[in-house]
Amino acid sequence: MRVVRKVLAPVFSTLVFFVFVVSETTVFGNDDIKRILNKYRSIDTVSKVLVIETNKKHKEIDQNKWDEIKSLAKAHLYVKDKNKDWSAVFENEVAYIGKNGPGKTKEGDQKTPLGEFNFLKAFGIKPEPEGTILPYIEITDNIYACDGEFSEYYNQIIDKSRVAHECKGHGEHMIEFKPSYNYGLTIDFNKENDPKKGSNIFLHCFGNHPYTGGCVAVNEKKMEYLLKQIDNNCKFCII
Repeated sequence: MRVVRKVLAPVFSTLVFFVFVVSETTVFGNDDIKRILNKYRSIDTVSKVLVIETNKKHKEIDQNKWDEIKSLAKAHLYVKDKNKDWSAVFENEVAYIGKNGPGKTKEGDQKTPLGEFNFLKAFGIKPEPEGTILPYIEITDNIYACDGEFSEYYNQIIDKSRVAHECKGHGEHMIEFKPSYNYGLTIDFNKENDPKKGSNIFLHCFGNHPYTGGCVAVNEKKMEYLLKQIDNNCKFCII
């Protein structure tokens, strides 16, 4: 792992080929990553940061070009040592976000929220990988991710065999979402469960398209690895 000192240095050495290929269409930047790592450097309860770096819409990007890149993102994982220096576990991993890009404002807009979040639980259709840190929800035929606007279970994963609620038509029957939900992690987006803000934003595996309905997706092998790395001291920052 490469050490990132107190102020994160630009990582041009790992980006040269990528930038050469896509610099005409992408508008990524590292300033926000520096800010985040500096922010959490002195906070002892945060020892890891997973950053999802989205594209930014600028006036010089025409609509066709934006449509090509708005669901593309990059994932970076950093860990902090006893000297409060950051090390990059991995950087510039391909990730996908919502079909309509970043900046979620409401249920169903197919956008991914920006902000800083906490991880809560792991889940998966596949058996729990050995070494998973957070509590693991086994996705069975009874498991739904509720998005019913008038339901008390809005923005929650429920087991319909344990609660008196039917999510048909008002939620995701999670076992049907292969390979996306083969593995995943829940976050505390919309902690108030406000139906105006949107629901069920996860970090999960790549699906069948180069975009999601608003979640963040990474390669399945990387997702399985993250289950063994992510704990309660990890921040999830979508920028």
